[in-house]
Amino acid sequence: MLMRGVLQFQNFQRIIRLGFQSNSGTSLKVTRCRSSFVYFNDVRVSLQKPRNPEKVPVGYLWEAESNYVNSCLRWIAQKDLLGQDVFLIGWPGPLRRRMALMYGELTNRELEYLVISRDTTESDIKQRREILNGQTVYVDQPAVRAALQGSILVIDGVEKAERNILPILNNLLENREMQLDDGRFLVAPRRFDSLLDKYSKEELLNKKLERVSEDFRVIALGLPVPKFRGNPLDPPIRSRFQSRSVTSLPFNESLHLLMKNNPQLSSTEASALITFAQIINSEDSSSLGVPHFPEMSLNDLSLEGSQSEGFNVRKFLSVIYPHHLLPKEIASKVDGIVDKCAIDSPNHSEHTRRAIAMKDLETGTAGSGMKLATGYIQNTNHDAVLADLLSSYSMGADICLVGSKSCGKSTIARQLAALIGLPAETFIMYSDITARDLLQQRSTKPNGDTVWNNSALVEAAINGHLAVLDGLHHVDQSTLAAIQTLLHDREVTLFDGTKFLAESKFALLQQKVEKDEKYLNAAGVFKIPPSFRVLALAEPPGRRSASSNWLNSEVISMFHFHHVASLELEQLTEMFQQLFPSVERSLVSEICKFSNSITTSKDENLQTLSTSLSTKQIRRLLKLVQADRNIDVQSHIERAFMPQFLPSLPREAFYTFLRENFSYNFQTRSPNMSCSSSSSANDTQREFEETAANVQDESLVPHTLFYENEEQSKILRDLSRSFSLGEHLLLVGNQGVGKNKLVDKMLSMLRKPRQYIQLHRDTTVQSLTVQPNVREGKLVYDDSPLLKAVRFGHVLVIDEADKAPTHVTSVLKGLVEDSSMYLADGRKIVPPSTDGSECIAKTIRCHPNFRVIVLANRPGYPFLGNNFFASMGDLFSCHAIDNPGKESQMEMLRNYAPQLDEEIIERLVDAFDELREMSVKGNLAYPYSTRELVNIVKHLGTFPKDGVARAVQNVFDFDSFDDNNTKQVEKVLKRHGFPTKPGSASVHMAKVVPLSPMKLLSTLESDVSQPLSVKVSRLAQGLVEISNPQRLSLVQCDMQSFAPRSEFFQEQSAIWSIPLGAATPVCDMKASKVSENEKEESLYVATVNPSKFFVVQLKSKKLHECLSIDLSRLLDYPQISTFNQLNCMSLNRRNIVACFSRSNQILLLCDLANNSHRVLQLENLVNSDNKTINSVFRRPRTSSYSMVTNNFDSPFLLFHESSNSNLLLIDVLANQVSRLELPFSPSSMNLISEDDVAVYDSNSRLHKLPLRAVRSGETESFMYKYSSSLHDKSLSCSDFFDANLVSEFLNGRKISSPAKLISGDKTQLGITVGFPDLDDGEVYGVARNNALKGVYQSTFLNPSFSAISLLDTRFVPKEALPEDLDLKKYPFAIEWINVRSKSVRYLPVPQSQQQHALQRFLPPKQQPLILTSDSQSYAYTCDMWGTIRQWEVNYELIKSSYQKWINMIGQPDEPIKIRHSQREATGPNHGKFDPTGNPHVGGNTWAGGSGGADTAGLGGVGGPYRLDLGHQVYQVPDEMKQNVPTHVLKAAKEMRDKAFKERLREIEMTEYEADVYNQFYNAVQSHINSFRVVIESLEARQKDREWTKHQSVGEFDDSKIVDSILGEKSVYKRRMERQPLPGDTGQKAKMLRLLVDVSGSMYRFNGHDHRLQRQLESVCMVMEALRGYEAKFKYDIIGHSGEDDSVELVPVSNPPRNEKERLQVLHTMHAHSQFCLSGDSTLQACSKAVKQLATLDADERFLILFSDANFARYGISPAALAREMLRERSLVHSFVIFIGSLGDEAELMRSQLPSQSAFVCMDTKDIPTVLRQILTSTILK
Repeated sequence: MLMRGVLQFQNFQRIIRLGFQSNSGTSLKVTRCRSSFVYFNDVRVSLQKPRNPEKVPVGYLWEAESNYVNSCLRWIAQKDLLGQDVFLIGWPGPLRRRMALMYGELTNRELEYLVISRDTTESDIKQRREILNGQTVYVDQPAVRAALQGSILVIDGVEKAERNILPILNNLLENREMQLDDGRFLVAPRRFDSLLDKYSKEELLNKKLERVSEDFRVIALGLPVPKFRGNPLDPPIRSRFQSRSVTSLPFNESLHLLMKNNPQLSSTEASALITFAQIINSEDSSSLGVPHFPEMSLNDLSLEGSQSEGFNVRKFLSVIYPHHLLPKEIASKVDGIVDKCAIDSPNHSEHTRRAIAMKDLETGTAGSGMKLATGYIQNTNHDAVLADLLSSYSMGADICLVGSKSCGKSTIARQLAALIGLPAETFIMYSDITARDLLQQRSTKPNGDTVWNNSALVEAAINGHLAVLDGLHHVDQSTLAAIQTLLHDREVTLFDGTKFLAESKFALLQQKVEKDEKYLNAAGVFKIPPSFRVLALAEPPGRRSASSNWLNSEVISMFHFHHVASLELEQLTEMFQQLFPSVERSLVSEICKFSNSITTSKDENLQTLSTSLSTKQIRRLLKLVQADRNIDVQSHIERAFMPQFLPSLPREAFYTFLRENFSYNFQTRSPNMSCSSSSSANDTQREFEETAANVQDESLVPHTLFYENEEQSKILRDLSRSFSLGEHLLLVGNQGVGKNKLVDKMLSMLRKPRQYIQLHRDTTVQSLTVQPNVREGKLVYDDSPLLKAVRFGHVLVIDEADKAPTHVTSVLKGLVEDSSMYLADGRKIVPPSTDGSECIAKTIRCHPNFRVIVLANRPGYPFLGNNFFASMGDLFSCHAIDNPGKESQMEMLRNYAPQLDEEIIERLVDAFDELREMSVKGNLAYPYSTRELVNIVKHLGTFPKDGVARAVQNVFDFDSFDDNNTKQVEKVLKRHGFPTKPGSASVHMAKVVPLSPMKLLSTLESDVSQPLSVKVSRLAQGLVEISNPQRLSLVQCDMQSFAPRSEFFQEQSAIWSIPLGAATPVCDMKASKVSENEKEESLYVATVNPSKFFVVQLKSKKLHECLSIDLSRLLDYPQISTFNQLNCMSLNRRNIVACFSRSNQILLLCDLANNSHRVLQLENLVNSDNKTINSVFRRPRTSSYSMVTNNFDSPFLLFHESSNSNLLLIDVLANQVSRLELPFSPSSMNLISEDDVAVYDSNSRLHKLPLRAVRSGETESFMYKYSSSLHDKSLSCSDFFDANLVSEFLNGRKISSPAKLISGDKTQLGITVGFPDLDDGEVYGVARNNALKGVYQSTFLNPSFSAISLLDTRFVPKEALPEDLDLKKYPFAIEWINVRSKSVRYLPVPQSQQQHALQRFLPPKQQPLILTSDSQSYAYTCDMWGTIRQWEVNYELIKSSYQKWINMIGQPDEPIKIRHSQREATGPNHGKFDPTGNPHVGGNTWAGGSGGADTAGLGGVGGPYRLDLGHQVYQVPDEMKQNVPTHVLKAAKEMRDKAFKERLREIEMTEYEADVYNQFYNAVQSHINSFRVVIESLEARQKDREWTKHQSVGEFDDSKIVDSILGEKSVYKRRMERQPLPGDTGQKAKMLRLLVDVSGSMYRFNGHDHRLQRQLESVCMVMEALRGYEAKFKYDIIGHSGEDDSVELVPVSNPPRNEKERLQVLHTMHAHSQFCLSGDSTLQACSKAVKQLATLDADERFLILFSDANFARYGISPAALAREMLRERSLVHSFVIFIGSLGDEAELMRSQLPSQSAFVCMDTKDIPTVLRQILTSTILK
């Protein structure tokens, strides 16, 4: 049985049994006579008596002879007789070395073995210094010993030597001469013997001349380069050797040997095995990248077959040749060869074999009483792997267990050690581990003598233990060469000369020398117990580059390979259910199911995350659930992935997958027990006090300034919960987010002592654990903070862990996972559970309270660190630390500056949040943190007079030399109202014009006796009720915002830009009419083409966002014909908005409070016959209604039927519809009160129509005719009254009748007395003269007694406008009448800088500007581009805003003076604010004056800054006009112009062409820099230099401190450029192909949405951004159209070199789109591009397809496009960017294409973000 065989492992030996008696050809025989000779057929070699017989190889003679081996031995003998050195070159494996050792054993020659690695130095070859009894001595190394003693020097691994190392042997090889470091000189034997004629031997020795033995020979072993990786032979050293190719045994010999050792195999099966091996090793297969097959391992087949029933040959082949771990294309080729060779087990299937092994395993564990290792849960998968491991163990093989991260490799290793009853010595491997570290480390004894300490691997070999090499995939193959002999032959010679042999060979040596074990031990020879094995743990080899594929031919020859796969879902669930029986099975199942789903997902973005939710993380999560049933499981799952630090595409894919695949909810969750974030700071303090510990060393407990806030208090509780469960913590986040403060605060509250280590790129494994020092000539190791924490149970805080190389931090794996670690000084940290009897002098027991808290920055640019989370994250409880939310930030900042204005803090928080968001999107490189924000607030709190502009300079001056960053940062700061230059802000307010006196305009007398009858038709109730409503589709979208007061103080206070399409105009805007007590205040903006409805919540905390409602499906009508098609209105504060489409007479009622809507068609309402209308009926319209403007927020809608006398009244509040038939057809009408309508007939006569009776249910009403008329047919009337104010306007006349204010197109401001409340009345007012025409809209603001109107600036008095105002840039102005002060201001409204697609169709003065107000203190304007401007039109509000602005701006710059006097002098001041706006000259009192001193104004002296209030300027003479002389400015301009012209002449480009190109370049200049940031982020880490050791100059290498004591030269290290590994081809460039759309539709619809313009700008951006990066990013640009599917625009071999060539590319694209035939070849172009890219040799291949999504016309489906894009998905990353669309076709295509592969970009500025997402999406793969 298997277990019996395992437990009797002493009976197994790993002995190579090769032999052959040739049946054909000439047979070579080796005969060893009893005399002094050995014969190789005709070649005779003398046998010698060795001086050190223990150095003669033993155990290498074969039981049977091989003609091939004997011929090689005969050739070596020939070269030996000729005195020539030989070089055996051939395939990897032990055959060449065994031939050399066999020759030494046959000829009885001593042998010195020198293994070469990249770490080999001169001292390893010639002489090494040691300290003995306080004196420096030189110890000869293998080359010198062999030369002096006449031994054979075997140099193994010549190709692995660094350049210029082996040439030190050149003279020894050629002339048998060498100068030694101790002064001796080796002399050739013939020359030394000739000198004996003149000198005695003693004299020559005194001259330090040493004779090289004539028997000295060198046998070098190497691999052919470049067939295998390594450095080629240096010609001088190559010429000194005789070479012999040694590959493998011939087919017949191998077949005969295999059948002899395995009689149960048929000749067919044996022949198939040998055929397979030799096919794999043929030249044809090696050219395909197939690793070499270890033919020597076939000899283990005899052991396998004799020990396991149901032996499977195919399975054995996968063990010794793990092709299934290689890239898929290689594995599939090998599988094909296996199938062709018909290799399989004839007797038993793999299932049968495993079943037998499992039965043996279960029987053995039950019968022997072996206990399971800690943490091991039996399951069929891991038990089967264990059975395979035991099988290889019983064969005497060393094992490599390969599996993905956190699949259970370490647990299986511990269980294997428990089964075989051997201790496991774990050795953590890392990338820069040296060959010396693998075997021995140098140190000193207490007396100062040098000594070599054995490594864990050697200790395991000495004691016969199991050596676990954890992380084999990290180690360089040349380093592993140091242990090849140990693994292949159980023989190794250490650096101190000690030699270890397998027990069988040790017995042969004893028999040969006839000495006991004690004698051999004294001679430095020890035996290795047969129980010793090496178990290597490794992750699967990388599949993206050859350098990451550690599984090469040499490594394959060392181990038996077994793969441990991730557990199946059922196994995983069952295992965790056993571990955590108290946790609900449904939860365990749901978590395991989610982990399994993401592991098996075919989504490339999710495949990169498959190891994040590892078994360790699941176990940690369930442990938390078991301790606290109320934790949020989903948030902890997110924490395991840290999605906020992932590239955009994997992050979005993860969140989508999480929403769709994890839906578990706790049914027993108790609100009282919830760990929500609402707990107070006192609760948090109380929780920590309950778990606080008593500490003896108070000085180690950290204390920090920490202000409590809601979010960070929750983080503290999460950290404490994980800490209390014994977890080690990992905190990952950007800089300045408070990682250190959080940890220090937690440790302070828990009263835990802290040890602190800060890592950096120069941190080494040694410095992390111990610090070597020399005291009194002795090497001593001082404990690092890590060891102190381990000893005393402190908390070790490791800061900046991402800055250290991952191979350094990887040594923490054993300490964190098992509380064990080997130190550089030979000591070992052991777990707390270790018995005291097991703790020897060199062990340190880990304290049970020891914890590790690691702090790291997030991976990626600009931190340029290593991804610590990806490499070791599953060992820790991971916590993502981000900047706190807005409320928490403000709560924290208030504590730092309690006296600072709340609004300033809020603006700063908003600005920094936006800057961080720009960093996430890649538009800014630096991620601004809370730390910088705190510093700004602290500065403002201490020096409030400095203002924000100076305070922010402390942070943003870092970017002051980067124009792109500066512009973007300034744009953000201005958007939030902050000036960017201290002292540059001033005040620019509109001029104040007095209002003319009022006079009587008309007397209104009604003809009450002859009222006109109005017929009222009542329609049934319920028609407008929103019952059973349909839900509205609300979409949140971002708005651009800007604070105009960042440059100067003015009435305009805010600007927002709604995200609209290129051809989507705004057609109406209304503000909700709110009272002072209501908090909700919104703007409603309606657009057409398509119809949309935007809601801007003015008092929202996220004012940069708005809600969008798509109405195109509800208000469907043909393309735009007239502009003003859609009107909107807010109804009676009910949060109901009405949208009316004039094109198809559809009324849409939107209930925003309930997120519902109702669609009505007016004609159907009239003809409904009391039927409820639920949808829009398609029938010919016979009438057309228009909506009457309502400025009174009435609860009804009034519609006028054109060319008819009918009105339609829809009362939303009463839920009824009425039709009014007037006695005449009105020419115009408007509401003059909430219930009265002014109606004008065709003769402009005024009629009043009361609506109160109609609304109350009357079936008949009346209207009254007036003898005279109001002058204004379009007027606005107020609904407020102030008798005293009216009396002032009427020259003190007291009135008792009701009065209202009016304003309109002919009346600037008026008062109606009596009308419309009474039948008669009078109208007083200020009539507009001829200069005041062009009134568009008017409205009133009640509390501020203001009237505002929108005017054409051409009709505004010039004296009322600023001087030199460009009317083209300011086509409109707001007329603001302050009723109380009887003054008027005109506020010019700037025209938007954007260019609208409809602009060319409308005359300049017909490009509408919409005015509305909130009836409080603000007016709002909106142009057709969606630019909304907020204006303060309330004097009290302006005064308050001005004072806040002053506080924010700070005091102006003052000359810095150093004063010794204690008296304070008066300085500049702002002056008093005069609300009347009167001019002031001199007086030094008022702000905004002229010609004075000290105060802000114009023309004066000594004031803080300029303040323009629109008055005449009286200039005071200036003594200093300019800081910069005029001639300097002129000279600079001349130099700039000259350089520009020279550049154009150089590239043969005209100024016209330069202007054309600059139009494209300037449009994307900032985006180019953003894209280059992306490229820099991908390339920055590749530019990092690395340490190169063994240098004669540079920084001292602490690991060579003993060597330095001994006088070694190469004890330094230097930072050097990263060099490719020997045999590597170097880093390949990435390949990017832009497949651009140059079809006719691009040109045809460019006027619709600028799609061609956008594509040209995008191509310009890519060409400019990749300029200078062609070596890293190769790219080409191919066009596709209906005429051609492959229009070459930019070839990959010839990218455009200058502006002219880039412009030519753009010209070609434009011309092809203009003149090509119609059609579409997107599918053909995509298919061809994917196939071509797949064949290119590149690191990564990207295809980015630009398209206008005009697919429906040509029958192109999303499935067809996806099929072509994903045709070569493993080789080509394909994406599509839609830059144009007809309707929502682009969005529909995007939604149906594969996830994260399609994007819609209707704005060029979005394309850099998309490209960043595309390029970074493959970083994790």
